[in-house]
Amino acid sequence: MQEFFLSLVDVSFLLFGVQATLKNNRNIAMFYRLSHLQKVRVVVFLLWGM
Repeated sequence: MQEFFLSLVDVSFLLFGVQATLKNNRNIAMFYRLSHLQKVRVVVFLLWGM
């Protein structure tokens, strides 16, 4: 289950990365410097806000 969630997170990163790159390269660079746990929090926050 956790493996599935992590792969889902990775896929959402790719999608988020494409969108962010189109909008702002600086933001995605900062995003990829975050730790994995912080990335998960960001994704959960984004999904929760939708």
